[in-house]
Amino acid sequence: MRQRAETIATLELGSSKVVITVADVGPEGISVRGVGIAPANDCLREGNIVNLAGLVQAINTAKLEAENMAGYTIGDVYASVSGSHVYGVTSSAMTNLKHGKVLDSDVRDVLSNATVISLPPNQRVVDIYPLSYSVDGIQNIDNPMEMSGKRLDVDAHLVTASGSAIDNMSKCAARAGLRVVKTVSSALASALAVLHDEEREIGAAVLDFGAGLCELTIWEAQGLVYTAVIPVGGHNITEDIAIGLSTPIAVAEELKVTQGHAYNTSHTNGTTIQVRGAGGRGTYNYDINNLYSIIEERVSYIFSHVYSQLVNYGRKDFLPGGLVLTGGASKMPGLIDAADEVLNMNARIGFPRDVKELSTILNDPAMATSYGLLVCAGMRYNTDIPRAKLPGGPPQQRGLLKEIVRKVKGFTV
Repeated sequence: MRQRAETIATLELGSSKVVITVADVGPEGISVRGVGIAPANDCLREGNIVNLAGLVQAINTAKLEAENMAGYTIGDVYASVSGSHVYGVTSSAMTNLKHGKVLDSDVRDVLSNATVISLPPNQRVVDIYPLSYSVDGIQNIDNPMEMSGKRLDVDAHLVTASGSAIDNMSKCAARAGLRVVKTVSSALASALAVLHDEEREIGAAVLDFGAGLCELTIWEAQGLVYTAVIPVGGHNITEDIAIGLSTPIAVAEELKVTQGHAYNTSHTNGTTIQVRGAGGRGTYNYDINNLYSIIEERVSYIFSHVYSQLVNYGRKDFLPGGLVLTGGASKMPGLIDAADEVLNMNARIGFPRDVKELSTILNDPAMATSYGLLVCAGMRYNTDIPRAKLPGGPPQQRGLLKEIVRKVKGFTV
């Protein structure tokens, strides 16, 4: 019997914005019905909630906007989790086959067993990504369903997060009238939205460059193999500009967005910019190279930490699929060149895949996590349980998002 589409809502809690998306998700793909966006107003730092009441208000604002656009009352949500507390681990597990062959229940059992590992207090598993299965010692099986045998083994990558952070996120959602039914790491969601199978098959990395932090995932042919969070992001660039040029944060943010460059090779001599001083100190003229140097230094610092993570995984010199940069801060000019120089990797900007009909808002790196949450919800229709795959093409919906395009463009990181 053909499965029917189900209406799904997602909740993304970012350092700069809160996004709620409503879509019909089913065998034919994803059809977005409504999107609500509200500023996070410094309620999160490095992905961690620091102002619960303020975040509840932001969720309510985004929820109302999404409901009005979709004509749908939101109850349950898939929610993203991020923060410096998120990291990945590998795990192996086995289960005995009671019926002499692999059934759905056996796969679920072995995946459940893989989550039974030693973790720091209050750390929880939020994502499990099966990499390969073995049946009676026959290894590297993608899909073991219906195979005969006595024992099923799995190697998996687990993404973990702070239990307190998850509980506080759920508490904020509940106070806004929402129930979190599934938690997904932002790192996994954004990668599922932007990474191509061709890149994954030969080895690639995805860096979600956000306002408060950068989330790194490394992918190989079998799937997700490494997850790490770097607690530095686009807002740190803004703070550096504010300090370096003695200007308010708001002015520094505008300078970063309108005139910033992460890798300026020309270094235009004699070009000046006017910068308002803090506390009514008047306007000063600065050589634009001062701005470029501040940005370049912070970006190089961030990429040096990415390099350290690649070294830690053992793939610093060999990821033929290159680096995919996504997230709001990835849109800064020169970032690809900076990544090429520091990491010696071919880089590109990652846009949510196959959303041509929704180019007004979802076709934006800043929306990768929100779209990826919908992809995660849709995997139940598009893949077998044994092996998650990267998304194919979602279907269409035209013209409903024009009124909030400016809001996405307005959220800078």
